Amino acid sequence: MSTDAHSLMSVYKGWDGYQIGLMHAIAPLSSEQLAWRGAPHLRSVGELAAHVVMGRIGWIHHILGVESTEVTQWLVAWSAGGTLKQDVEQNAGALVSGLEATWKMIENVLNRWTTDDLGKTLLHPYQGKTYALPRQWILWRIMAHDIHHGGEIAFALGMQGIDLPELGDLGGHLIEPPLAESS
Repeated sequence: MSTDAHSLMSVYKGWDGYQIGLMHAIAPLSSEQLAWRGAPHLRSVGELAAHVVMGRIGWIHHILGVESTEVTQWLVAWSAGGTLKQDVEQNAGALVSGLEATWKMIENVLNRWTTDDLGKTLLHPYQGKTYALPRQWILWRIMAHDIHHGGEIAFALGMQGIDLPELGDLGGHLIEPPLAESS
């Protein structure tokens, strides 16, 4: 993994740790824990995790045009709908696979692009309007989406009494910050 001073990975460092926290939170869950929802009108834990994956696919894969064989395969299983869609939402392994595949796609972008690439604008038609979206806006949008829905996942798992050291007790920090050097 490149952390060149000009790569976006150096700018967005920390998102990778959050990704690991999401995967660790989802991986051990049973289908019942994934199907749990705080209220009938709220998404289940599995639906939230799948929504994170689909948000990444929508913005990074479809809009930015970043190709990924793993993401394409995951999307085919998801798009089959019906039983398969529900199976994905209640299968921790499938959800972690989607998080991993989409993170690799994001990580490749962050390692390849530099800060100079953030200003490139893409035209995006949506609901009868055409938006000019800078890459910076898109990356911020998907990172904020991850954090927002990851918080919902943490809250829903906490309501079930499930211990979440990375997303809960450690305040969303996977790694302890560096200590100050003593003089």
